[in-house]
Amino acid sequence: MHRKSNADIKHGGHYQVLRAFGHEAHVLVSSEQTGGASCILRMFASPGYDVPQHTHHFEDEIFIVESGELEVNRGGEIIRARVGGAVFLPKNIPHAPKVVGSQRAQVLVICIPGGFDNYFAACAEEWRKPEPNFQYLDDVAARFGQEFLRSA
Repeated sequence: MHRKSNADIKHGGHYQVLRAFGHEAHVLVSSEQTGGASCILRMFASPGYDVPQHTHHFEDEIFIVESGELEVNRGGEIIRARVGGAVFLPKNIPHAPKVVGSQRAQVLVICIPGGFDNYFAACAEEWRKPEPNFQYLDDVAARFGQEFLRSA
């Protein structure tokens, strides 16, 4: 199957598929569908994959683990979540999720209010390039209220 973009519509499931940051995201309910109230994504990531510590300034997140296992550093507290487990990540609290164990993780991500799906879509376009412009990605993150925290 030939794909023109990393932002495709799956015809059978009727959802947008986005790829960025080593993740695949299926947008199950978009921010547009809820008038900006929320969005729901199903995220997939491989074992050992971790997301650098970051903060969401606009939305709270809830992770529900459908397969695999996560370890989340939430503001210095380490939380392990297995299948069926949930983790609440309030806005403005730094967090860093990591896939642990040997199984690929599948996580339902609920964001309130919406907007995270639009951020991920904006980043997916840049990640399609052979060499993504990380300054551009930082600018996109700032526009969507995302902040990656770097050690000094």
